[in-house]
Amino acid sequence: IGSLSSSVKSSVHNLGVILDSSLSLDAHVRQLTCSSFFHLRNIAKLRAVVSKTELEMVIHAFIPSHLDYCNSLFTCLSKTCLNRLQTVQNAAARLLTKANRRSHITPILSGLHWFPINFRVQFKILVLTFRALYGQAPLLPHGSHTDILRLLVTQVFRSEATGHPSYPFKDLWRSCFPGCGA
Repeated sequence: IGSLSSSVKSSVHNLGVILDSSLSLDAHVRQLTCSSFFHLRNIAKLRAVVSKTELEMVIHAFIPSHLDYCNSLFTCLSKTCLNRLQTVQNAAARLLTKANRRSHITPILSGLHWFPINFRVQFKILVLTFRALYGQAPLLPHGSHTDILRLLVTQVFRSEATGHPSYPFKDLWRSCFPGCGA
């Protein structure tokens, strides 16, 4: 590559997502986790001076919105990365409810009506698939809704465990809605 080798980067920023050379999103998850905990530490300092409603609004403005941004990319994220993101959500829930660090998190998340991270990702995928199937997705330039559906349904990922191709969008849709499209 010659003179270009000095300008090659190990990761790039695109629309707020950090993509590394292996497309593992590890760098993005690391950065998202660090910035989320930074915001949580600052929000914790406000807890004494704001009401619970205001605290909830501030937490929602910073944490779930950041975790949900482009979360459809997290479909094939490793369990380690998903656990890091789940830790952020758990910390936000505990801060909001003033729960003990050792208290069980499932009832806390349920009480807040928050899905765990992996279900949030699946929900986003299902919503995108539904919109594409029923003509509610935005049109591609010189294209149609079926183009988006074809892109979603045929998107191929390699399974981390086996290395074989997997079709997470199609498999998820069929598991939730057998006999309905896709």
